[in-house]
Amino acid sequence: WFTFDITVSGTRQSPVEAKLLKDGKPLPIKEVEVVIEQEKIIFKIKKPSRDQSGKYQIKLSNGQGEDAKDVKLNMQSMLNI
Repeated sequence: WFTFDITVSGTRQSPVEAKLLKDGKPLPIKEVEVVIEQEKIIFKIKKPSRDQSGKYQIKLSNGQGEDAKDVKLNMQSMLNI
């Protein structure tokens, strides 16, 4: 797993939906798990590989609107010894 999180501040009046996009398309559920907590959103990318490194977009939305942020992710391959 490659895991990272973002902090979300402010008062929410409706549930938040979070997506991680690559090349403008949301990553499928089989590739990323999104956990929404009180002030934190955690993204867990399953089976990361170096070729998945690059530019991504985080998109958050709820009943009050939506926002997006571009991020650069550098994934490292892990060796199990």
